[in-house]
This record gives sequence, structure tokens and C-alpha cells, in this order.
Amino acid sequence: MNPLATPKRCHASSLLAVLLPLALGANSARADVVPYTADAHTLHLYHLDETAANIIDYGNGYNNVKINLWPNNVPSLGAAAYSGFGTSLNDAQALAVNSGAAIGAGPGSGTTPVTYANTQFQGADGSFTYEVYIKLNQISTLPYGGNGQAMILGHDGGNGNRNWDLKQSGANGIMFASNPDVAADQISFTIPTSGADAWNASSWFHLAVTFDGPTKAAKMYWTKVTPTVSGAHLIASKTLQDAAMTGTTDFTVGASARAWPQRYIDGYIDEVRISDIVRAAADMIVAGAPYNAWALTNITAINPTADATATGDPDGDGATNLTEFAFHGDPLSGANNGYHVSALEDTNGDGQKELTLTLAVRNGSGSPVFTGSPSPSASVDGITYTIEGSLDLNFPNSVVTETAAPTGLPALPTGWEYRRFRLDASNGLPGKGFLRAKVTQP
Repeated sequence: MNPLATPKRCHASSLLAVLLPLALGANSARADVVPYTADAHTLHLYHLDETAANIIDYGNGYNNVKINLWPNNVPSLGAAAYSGFGTSLNDAQALAVNSGAAIGAGPGSGTTPVTYANTQFQGADGSFTYEVYIKLNQISTLPYGGNGQAMILGHDGGNGNRNWDLKQSGANGIMFASNPDVAADQISFTIPTSGADAWNASSWFHLAVTFDGPTKAAKMYWTKVTPTVSGAHLIASKTLQDAAMTGTTDFTVGASARAWPQRYIDGYIDEVRISDIVRAAADMIVAGAPYNAWALTNITAINPTADATATGDPDGDGATNLTEFAFHGDPLSGANNGYHVSALEDTNGDGQKELTLTLAVRNGSGSPVFTGSPSPSASVDGITYTIEGSLDLNFPNSVVTETAAPTGLPALPTGWEYRRFRLDASNGLPGKGFLRAKVTQP
């Protein structure tokens, strides 16, 4: 590689190639479903990719207090997950005995999860979104549930405080209760057995509940996870009587702390996210931009506390994470903010040099096709590249065309390729000229 931290001035000339900061917008391009990356509203996030004790919280925590989890049954970890999601928790690992496979906040004393206040699981106004990916072996009975219930997520403890729970309830049912002892604070639905989101034992499903603190409006979502799905599917809504309870108690995934570790589901759990806002359906399960998967691998997996958002700059080199993604940089190293190299060279065989800019660009969803004049542009992998030219730094006011990429450059990994562009008016180097590459998220 030959990464440049700053624009490179071309020798023996007044021509300059410029790489400017990126203009960002909302991400709309989709590829396949990808794991979440923490944003400003992510209180807790569990990818469940660990294969030993101490399951990492990749969220921000309430007041920066994160809640790592502790498995009751370590062999339950490392189960197969949806493609690209690492591993999952097999909550029915120990079917023959009542040892469960659940995880709780911990490690506590013995098998008792650590307790936390409910402020850890909601926003300042009482709003929240709870999400989980589940894969159920069957839905007609709850062989490992107590009282006809099997816990998916819960802040519902054995110390008398019952704040909320998200659970299977009876045959074919899913329920959320903001106060488990009050019927007016419960919302439920029957798991579909027909239609696009029909249950089957081989598929993963995204399950979510949202609660608006000021209005007490609750919604539930159930969505079959496929490569083309975009956004969660609303399945139930109800205005509840009360806000979520506020006591301090146990937080668990896949079991009830009231009878620890019992009432676990016959299936698998993955990708748990707890947010302090009411998320829109489009912000829940998403067939995500390739950026998200790249950020998870190249930022979060290496440094869980680093800012992995598109506008973040965890290495402080002045290039946003989206810039690093677009040009194959290293978001955690200020020495590499991507491949973008300017040169004075003859690309059209007329014996005269012109100003060029060679870039590493994304090709994960196919080699990008640059079209348009004076500024060729191409969209790929959820981002749009635009190459602009100028003779006086007022962009764009001079024609740019693409030319064949040079040979002999260092090999790029899967997902990127080299492309080269020239400033047409610079042929023969008659005066000043400038090139810049912009990247936006449509």
C-alpha cells in the first residue's frame, strides 16, 4: 500500500490532486443482514460470539456502566448463527437436565446473576427498544418453561422485583410485560405459521419490542431474517397502563432469574440490543450496508470502545471511518487512511503528461461503473464516489475522465479494486489543475 495522510503535491508542476473530507448522508443501500454496531442510543449490545465465560457488552452502558454477561452453561456458547453473525447461544443445550443454557449479568455469587437498576435498560423518558434474534426448534410446547412461560430477555428477578420480561407465553405465543403481574401492562401476539414471516425450525427471526415512555405506546415486531428483508415487521401494538418498573433486580438472557436457571427456550438466541429510544422499524433488522460489517470487523472487534460510526475517527488522523472504508484505510491506524495517489503521467499515449488520481474503491457488490460528465460518479456497497476536477479550486468546473488503472500496484484484498482518473484539461501541463474524490452515503 501507499496510503497518504494528506493531499500529494505533484513535482515540477502547479497541478495538485486533492482528497477532501466526505459528505455524509443517511445510509439507504442494502446488501445482506449484518450484525449491529453500537450507536449513541445503544445501551447494551451482545453479539454472543464468545465461546467461554464473560460475554462482552459492546454497547455504551447507562452512565458508561456496561453489563457483561456470564453463561450458566459454557458449552451452550459457540452454536451456529445466521450467516455472517459469528456464533449464537444454544438455549436448549442441556435438554435432559434442568441446568439450562442461559446467561445472566455477572459473574455473581454462585449461579445468581448480578442485579442492576432498571435505568440501565431505558432512556431518560422511560422509552426503550429491546431486540433479539431467535431460532426456535418448535413453538407448540414449552418443555423447559415454567408456568407456561419461557424467558427470552428479562429484568425479572428472584428478589421480588419484577420490572419487565420478553418471553414465550403458552403455545405459539410471544409476550412482553412492562409489569409482569399486571394484565394491562402486557402485549402479546401469536407466532405466525403462514405468510412471509411464518415460523419454521430452520429460520432465524428478529423479535423486538418498543415502548414510548411519555405515551406508554408499545409495539412488537416479528420478522423472518432473509438476505433481502429491510426493516422490521410490526405485528402488535397496544397502549399499556403503566411505565416500566424501576426496581433493581437480575438481568438475564434465555432464562428466568426467579427460578434460575429455568424457563429457557427450546432454541437459539443471538444479537441482543437494548436501546434508550423508540427505534423505527427501518433501524432494527436491516439488510445492512457493507460498511456495518466492515466496521464490526475492523473497529469493534479490535477495540470495542472505539467510535465505529461512519463519522467517527478513532485513530484521529482526520479521515472518517467512512473514508477509511471507501479507500481501504485502517480506521485504527493514523498511518493508513486509504489508497489515493496523484501523479503526472501520460495515460493516452500522446506523449504529454496529465494530472491523475488513482484510488482504491469498493467492489463488494460488483465493479463500480463510473458515468457522467464533467464529474464521473458510481454507487457501490452503499456509498457513492464522485470524482471532480477544477482549474481554480471551484469544484466542479473541469472535465474528468476515467482511464485504465496502472499495473504493478500492491494487491488489494477482496472488496476493493484500483481505479484511475485524469483531469482532461491538464494534458501537457499547461497550468494549474486540481482533482478531488468525494464519497457520500445516499
